[in-house]
Amino acid sequence: MKLKRWGIFVGIFLAVVLAVALSGRHAFAIWPFSSGGGEAKHERVALVIGNSAYHHTDPLRNPKHDAEDMAALLESHGFHVVLKHDLTAQQFDETLADFEAMARGAKVALFYYAGHGVQYDGNSYLMPVDARLNTLYAIPRETVEAGQVVRALERTAKISLVMLDACRNNPLAERLKKSLTARGNRTRAMSLSRGLGRVEGIEGETLIVYAAAPGTVSYDGLGRNGPFASAFIEAVRQQPAAEIESLLKQVRRKVKAATEPLARMEGKPVQRPEWLSRLESDFRFASLPPAAASDGGAPGAEPFSEAKAFYVVASKRKDLALLRQVVGDFAHTPYKLRACDKIAALGSFDLRCPGHKRLEAARKVRRAALAKRWQLVPQLGHSGYVTSAAFSPDGRLLASASWDKTIKLWRVSDGRLIRTLKGHSGDVKSAAFSKDGRLLASASGDKTIKLWRVADGRLI
Repeated sequence: MKLKRWGIFVGIFLAVVLAVALSGRHAFAIWPFSSGGGEAKHERVALVIGNSAYHHTDPLRNPKHDAEDMAALLESHGFHVVLKHDLTAQQFDETLADFEAMARGAKVALFYYAGHGVQYDGNSYLMPVDARLNTLYAIPRETVEAGQVVRALERTAKISLVMLDACRNNPLAERLKKSLTARGNRTRAMSLSRGLGRVEGIEGETLIVYAAAPGTVSYDGLGRNGPFASAFIEAVRQQPAAEIESLLKQVRRKVKAATEPLARMEGKPVQRPEWLSRLESDFRFASLPPAAASDGGAPGAEPFSEAKAFYVVASKRKDLALLRQVVGDFAHTPYKLRACDKIAALGSFDLRCPGHKRLEAARKVRRAALAKRWQLVPQLGHSGYVTSAAFSPDGRLLASASWDKTIKLWRVSDGRLIRTLKGHSGDVKSAAFSKDGRLLASASGDKTIKLWRVADGRLI
């Protein structure tokens, strides 16, 4: 009898082990989601992921900074934040499992992801940095389904907020689509779509925000942040007590305005964030009205908490860009001067630091340097009115167009004239760089548009 009972236990154990082994990689990510509960240590929790350094395609410029700045913003509004960068598939799964266990019982759980994503057969997948996507079968195995993240958050917290800044154009997905088309699998290639698709099957109080409308792609930011992250952070700072869906309307307007010039230049749709809401409760990042928050908060609340959070993060990381952001965005707080001192300690300076050590000397040196760098411009400049000027995407070159029928390329660092582009027979009205900075387009009154190669000035 004992042997029979023991045999039953062994059989059950082996069945469980076999089930886990057969279910593959995702079994280890899903298993902890169904574990027992317990009260959360924090009322507000957030998992913020920025994937930039992809192994099998070009790196992305913005996601790392988007994630860092989003984490600092959320920390300033009472979130316990888990910040992760450049996760592989295994690390992604393990991070989600750990976060699910930590977030169980929280009032609000927020997930923000910046990086590549892919839409396949109507489902949205987030892409770890080691994904290859050589075949369609690899997509579910090498990526993380967005719906899986949503369902995990719904099981842990009363309110789930999911922000997917993963609508960027995906070179690996485009390569796979072209490969399938070339092999005659046009129908299967059509199952790969641009951007992300809608996550279906939402049950709890959940808000899903897409950086761009489903099926469309978002633009890369020319500065530190992408258009969505930049607009969202700015909107929360300006009106932290606004209800989140009202806040998102402001974000949509900001993103649309920021991407309209890029859309016109590239001939693509304007980026418009969208969201799907099943919220029944109001959510606000701050419970205070904006006026009270700007006065330093309510009695008993720590004043300038957002400025402090940004300063602490920037100071710990010795991040000059973030410290300068503190100087500009929190000029009315004591943390501006602290950031100025930290910038000086790191061997740099910021001209917005009044009374700061070495400020006046730095200004004089900068003025003298600029004057010296650009002293050749009047002698080498255009002989007619300048009609247009444009910086290259990396900010190193300046192109100027003129009535003298030429375009001139200048080096910004020292004001030196690099070359003069001649070829138009009429006034040159405008000039613009391509997104990668390799080409320059010029439009003229001679009714022509000419393309020039920036590297050698050759007319294409």
